[in-house]
Amino acid sequence: MGKKTSKLSETELRYKYLFESMPQGVVYQDKTGAIIEANAAALKILGLTYDQLCGKTSYDSNWKAIKEDGSDFLGETHPSIEALKTGFPVKDTIMGVFNAKENNYRWIQINAFPIFGDTSKKPTQVFTTFDDITERKEAEQKLKENELKYINQVNFLDSIIENSPFAMWIADPNGYLVRVNQVLRDTLEIPADMDITKYNILEDENFSNQGLTYILDDVFKNHKSSRFEMFWLGSETGEDNLSIPKKLWVFGSMYPIIDQSGKLINVIFQ
Repeated sequence: MGKKTSKLSETELRYKYLFESMPQGVVYQDKTGAIIEANAAALKILGLTYDQLCGKTSYDSNWKAIKEDGSDFLGETHPSIEALKTGFPVKDTIMGVFNAKENNYRWIQINAFPIFGDTSKKPTQVFTTFDDITERKEAEQKLKENELKYINQVNFLDSIIENSPFAMWIADPNGYLVRVNQVLRDTLEIPADMDITKYNILEDENFSNQGLTYILDDVFKNHKSSRFEMFWLGSETGEDNLSIPKKLWVFGSMYPIIDQSGKLINVIFQ
């Protein structure tokens, strides 16, 4: 009997150590939804002491729980309460909970599992594990903001280019055209069905034939704006030329568009 007690004690100690040291938050709730046990990670993530946490239920308004869309996460729909009601696990639920210590929200991913007594058909307890995914959520939000910022910049450039009275185009960092306005198409008499994305200004022989490649270097390599004039021949636009018989004097400017890290994003010509 003594050996059995000793082994049981060792097992309990191992589980207790695991419970206290694991990085995931863990809480146990009784059949009413009241918290009866929690580990250190849960206290840290939720910003509460053990005494403050124990006895709380999912219905407590101080959680200020929210869903990913910012709407209220009602207590009766919390994963632990759903598991108690249905008797089935509830997995991978995302919830925002207010951390009073930080005066900010922490985002957690929750898994709730019902516990049944020896003879009970309904859960007598529920244990919930949760991971702090705040950093991941903040990174996702930052990415969304950057994507929206990029879309707004693209729309802004499109608006400027299309409404400009001057012939304009946008090239990518490798020199290929990605956008031209209607004034440019009309000026060069470019057919509507012509694929202008094959044209690469860095391969335009007009620049090399007239000793103007330094202009391209200034803009594409040194990220400097440049003004120039040249006699442009549509038949000397490089390997993938525009195949148009147009000849004209060009008085133009090229501007590099640089991101915050100093990387070339686009080049605008007008």
